[in-house]
Amino acid sequence: MKKQLLFVVFTLLWVSTTSYGQESLTHKIIQDYDSDTQEYNDVFKEEYTYNDNGQLKETKGYYWMSIIWTPASQTQYTYDTNDNLTQTIYLSWNDATKSFMNVFRNDLSYTNNNLTSEISYNWVSVEWKQKDKTDFVYDGDNMVSFHSSEWNGTQWTADDRGVVNYEANKISEVIIEEFENNIWVLSDKNIYHRDAATGHISEFIFQTWENSAWKNDEKINYKIEANNRMTEIFSTSPDGINWVQTDKTDYDYDLSTLLSKYRSPFYVNVHLNEIGIDDMPHYNRLLTSTTSENSNDDMPSAASWEIETRSIYYYSDDTMGFNDLSASNFVNVYPNPVKNTLNIKLKDQIQADARLFDINGRLVLEQKIQALNTSLNIEALNAGIYILKIYSDNGFATKRITKN
Repeated sequence: MKKQLLFVVFTLLWVSTTSYGQESLTHKIIQDYDSDTQEYNDVFKEEYTYNDNGQLKETKGYYWMSIIWTPASQTQYTYDTNDNLTQTIYLSWNDATKSFMNVFRNDLSYTNNNLTSEISYNWVSVEWKQKDKTDFVYDGDNMVSFHSSEWNGTQWTADDRGVVNYEANKISEVIIEEFENNIWVLSDKNIYHRDAATGHISEFIFQTWENSAWKNDEKINYKIEANNRMTEIFSTSPDGINWVQTDKTDYDYDLSTLLSKYRSPFYVNVHLNEIGIDDMPHYNRLLTSTTSENSNDDMPSAASWEIETRSIYYYSDDTMGFNDLSASNFVNVYPNPVKNTLNIKLKDQIQADARLFDINGRLVLEQKIQALNTSLNIEALNAGIYILKIYSDNGFATKRITKN
């Protein structure tokens, strides 16, 4: 992992602890774009579940394998009574054992709600082995420095350290040194530029120390409108001076709905936001994000963007704006109550998606429907009430299912 990600990674793991209703961002689907057919094809899905406080509890990843979603990964999150993230465990799917296996773990400690220590572990054979740790130092509530170490099997050895600088009480610069040949040497620098009016980060620059000078390496520019992050442009600097745009992500929002209405995976630890590394990335409900690659990166001033992937975000109330066919004969579901196998019969031969939610609005099962008759295996689910939603281009239907 590059040094600039030491802080940027936090922004991918934060969730607000605002009081929520039952609505949630339930999952996203990542699609590859085929420029020849001009079609999007499913490749990956990530599902989100939440605890009773509305915090992200677990994510599960799946690969699309022609006709079914195949498990790929799982991440589990644990919090303390002050809503601080205290542990993250990442697991990968073992196809031989048909189960998730431990891969790595992060443990976080706090003093007065300030992150003071993070220790990472790798799963080796049958136990967790220490890998590295970072200790953070504060002046009041401002993080002013950190020190990272690696575990060599018997003790912690120095790896790198950083000094954190501020402007207007928000982090503006992080300077990092590495411990080489028993001395500290300059290594990396993170620079955060902010919009003067809003205080939002408008540019992030990562530099490396080479030949007694700072050289440009990578940067991200953010275009923000009405508190929404509309565009991110990623650039690299082959010569250490000039910038070449390489990738871009565009975001699309439902401007009539606030994202704060929903449980979402964008924030895992609200207190980390207070150190000023990043701000709320999405204000309105996020609908899609599209990533493009610059096919003309040898000409810095003439970017030519070609779509690569698209992410679609799904919410527990995504039937809004669609034709409700629940009272019609669009779909027939039987038996109900059901014990092991739920049969779905469509009126017409169309493509559709079946999604089963528990009474807390959590997605527990999803399957594509590509025939008039489809069966869902729900034997592994607990007894109780579930909501089945069938989505198609014609509309949607909702069915209340009782599992015995």
